[in-house]
Amino acid sequence: MKIFNRFLLLSLFILTSCRTHFVATSHDKQLYKITSNNPTDTLSDIEKYLKPFRDSLYLTMNEVIGEAMGDFMKEKPSGSLGNLVVDAMLYEARNSKFQIPNKDSQHTTYNLQLISGAITNPGGLRMNQIPKGTITKGKIFELLPFENELVIVEVKGKIVKQWLELIKNNGGWPMAGDITLFSTGLPNFQEDATYYIATNDYVANGGDNCSFLIPCKKYSTGKTIRDLVIAFIQKSKTIVPNKTASFPHIGE
Repeated sequence: MKIFNRFLLLSLFILTSCRTHFVATSHDKQLYKITSNNPTDTLSDIEKYLKPFRDSLYLTMNEVIGEAMGDFMKEKPSGSLGNLVVDAMLYEARNSKFQIPNKDSQHTTYNLQLISGAITNPGGLRMNQIPKGTITKGKIFELLPFENELVIVEVKGKIVKQWLELIKNNGGWPMAGDITLFSTGLPNFQEDATYYIATNDYVANGGDNCSFLIPCKKYSTGKTIRDLVIAFIQKSKTIVPNKTASFPHIGE
């Protein structure tokens, strides 16, 4: 799927930017009468080659994956568009086959609920809104055009505190799960405890001034944020905008 997504993005780039500019050295005028019997395919060789891919791309990008029951907006500190993305990230982290060892057990068991929440940077969202109505796959490609991967970072409470301070100073980032309670002073939050946070690989690797995350242990899921948001909407069928960070966020 990741390879196919990259091909779609590459195809879009080729179709919109790879135009060869020619300079005429001479010209010879000749009139052609257009009738219904004339061939309609007057495409250049390169356009003929790209046409099947372009047609396939058009069908893929216009596939309807769900319906928005209201306008989803990118806002600070907590906008409905950002909340949709982090809800999808947290849902994937807690429900996929990805597993984190439960260190409290003497046996080799796994507990997905160890994941405390999801955080993403607002700069990764490249649209300001998704309007009420049908949502196409192409719309999510516009929203999340990069191949950012869902990553789980293992962080100590003191790092979480530093992260939340950065988010506060930047006017707020989209967050979902228990992490939203940490930001308001969760009583049992401990600076020396270990927490697991779902985020994108750009932030996990120090992007957006998150250099404090670079030394942290990371778990790769192999899934792009875009793909899991698409899957989340397809499962939901209808989604309702919510400006308050919440989880779960799936409609019936």
